[in-house]
Amino acid sequence: MLAVNDNVIRVQTDEAPSGNDKPSLADVGPILALMAIFGVTFYMISTALSAYLKSFPMLYP
Repeated sequence: MLAVNDNVIRVQTDEAPSGNDKPSLADVGPILALMAIFGVTFYMISTALSAYLKSFPMLYP
């Protein structure tokens, strides 16, 4: 005869990190790299668009 809990799947959970844990550079490095790439890309696109709009004085105040 089956017990009530026979069909329950047990999942092992990890404890949440405490508030005192500081992430290492290996944890945040990829995020920082993506932010830097996004920032440089945004700067280059905005600079190119600004230079393009300056070639049309009536459109660029």
